[in-house]
Amino acid sequence: MRPSSENTKFIPLLGVLKQMQFWFESAHQSQILLATPTIEEFLHQKIPAHCEVTKRKIYGERIPVQGREIKQYPYALAHWPGDLLVEGMNPMLAAVISGNPVLRVADYQIRCQTGDLLFVPARLPKWNKVLLPDKKSSADTHHDLALFWGGAHDPSRVFMRITRYQNEHDTPSRTGEACWVINSLSGQLFSLLDSHLQNSIRAKSTFHLLAGFISLLQEEIESGDCFDSLTFPSDSPFSQRLDPIEHALQYIENHLDKPLCIDVVAHWVGLSRSVFTRRFRADMNQSFVDYLTEQRLQQAKVLLSQTDLSIVRISERVGLLPGRLRQLFGKKYQCTPMEFRRSQR
Repeated sequence: MRPSSENTKFIPLLGVLKQMQFWFESAHQSQILLATPTIEEFLHQKIPAHCEVTKRKIYGERIPVQGREIKQYPYALAHWPGDLLVEGMNPMLAAVISGNPVLRVADYQIRCQTGDLLFVPARLPKWNKVLLPDKKSSADTHHDLALFWGGAHDPSRVFMRITRYQNEHDTPSRTGEACWVINSLSGQLFSLLDSHLQNSIRAKSTFHLLAGFISLLQEEIESGDCFDSLTFPSDSPFSQRLDPIEHALQYIENHLDKPLCIDVVAHWVGLSRSVFTRRFRADMNQSFVDYLTEQRLQQAKVLLSQTDLSIVRISERVGLLPGRLRQLFGKKYQCTPMEFRRSQR
């Protein structure tokens, strides 16, 4: 199928997808690696001989993304400025299109080569913009990556972008090198790939899942089920298929253990803070803060009645400090969390 005339600007993306399809169909068996929280876990999987994995300590502190920083890190929950790491909201697939980049994840780094694939689960610290110095490459060496996000928290969206690095810095995406694809099937495949990799890294089944995802993505871009943007704008014609408040509720449910705020959730669903606040209150008949607190308390009640987790662990699961959890329980239920647990048993 040839791309439609209105999608000729996406030829660079289609070229990358066809290159990846060629890897899958030829004798070249691309190695799919799963990023893990520690280097010890990462080395438990089969690592290609050409990959160099080395320890690299994280020196800085985790800083939540909020306020004006949201524009700089639109889809990140936190960052480590001195370590050039970010904690992404969504899982990400990185495919090395050219060069031999060094990719940083958590407390280690991996030197890859063309054809390598690295899957990074959501909320795992990973490289941000600047690649680590690569002393084995000349000053004009290019390292090109195809990056894919989506699937975990919104099965209707997948984002693809070509990122080109030279002299350790990424260059701005050119026309046709970034787009959103709006299709529940491709998003579900990506989500399935995420779940499959984290539970089993069987090469054959994972390989076929990934090949299907890439093939479907190519068909969707060729058919025009996409648009050109680095962010998901609220005025996009595709946003008419998506109710932003419903997606906000889904996002809150999946991130109760995180320090959520209006700015982060509003940006995620493509609305300004003021519009999001007004629409949320109109749809839910309560403020964002009240709804978030209610959901955290409801989840805490479930964990108290159905598990033997400690109060500290339950507090972590619902994104509250233990003292704050006790305070809210006393105010709303006139008892402590432990007293509530006893009453349920």
